[in-house]
Amino acid sequence: MKSGNVVVLVFLIFCFLFSPAYADVIEPGQKNVPIYYVLENINDYPQYVFLLHGSPSPDLVVLNSSSFTFYKFSTARIYLSKKSDFNPAAIEKMNFTQLDSYFNNNSKVSKSDLELEAIYETFSESSPLENVTIILKIVSVNPLKIEKSRIIYQYQNGKTDQQNYNQQNTTPPPSTPVPDNLFLYYTLIPILAALIIISILVYRRYR
Repeated sequence: MKSGNVVVLVFLIFCFLFSPAYADVIEPGQKNVPIYYVLENINDYPQYVFLLHGSPSPDLVVLNSSSFTFYKFSTARIYLSKKSDFNPAAIEKMNFTQLDSYFNNNSKVSKSDLELEAIYETFSESSPLENVTIILKIVSVNPLKIEKSRIIYQYQNGKTDQQNYNQQNTTPPPSTPVPDNLFLYYTLIPILAALIIISILVYRRYR
C-alpha cells in the first residue's frame, strides 16, 4: 500500500471514531446520566419571568422552583423578562426563526452567559449513579447572572452526595469516585485501536 493511501485511510478511521454521530450512539449496556437543574432563589424575583430556550430544543419553557431538564443532545440558556413585557399568547404563535430573534435580539430579554447541558457523563448500566442535580443561584438580574451553587449526585439506593462549586468551570467530583466510567471505552480504546492499525499499515508498507 502506498504511503499516500495510508494517510487517507488513517484520516478516515479518525473521522469515524470521533465523528459526532459515533459519539452520540449509546451502546447496549450503557446509559447517559442526566442533569437536572433547580433555580433555588427564583421566588425572590416575583416581578420577572425566567425562561429556558435551547438548541435544537426546547423552544420555550417558563421556569419555576421545580427541577428541569431538556433533550439530551441540546444546550440551553436561561433568559429573563419582566412580567409586564411577557406575552405568552404572542410567543406561542412564533416560528423557530421568530423565537430565536425574540431571545437574542430583543432588548427586553436578558440572556445568561451560563450554558447548560443535559448530560453529565456516560456510564455502564451497572453504575449506581442515577442522575445529578445542579443547584443554580440567581446572582443578579441587571445584568442577568446565574452561577452554579451545588451539585447533588443521586444514587440508585437513594443516597445522595452534595458538593459545593468552588470554581464555576470545574465540576466538583463526588466524595467517592463513581465506578464504571466509560472514558476508557470512548477515548483511550479508540485511540489505541487507531494506533495499532497505523502501525500494522506502516509495517506492511516498509517490510
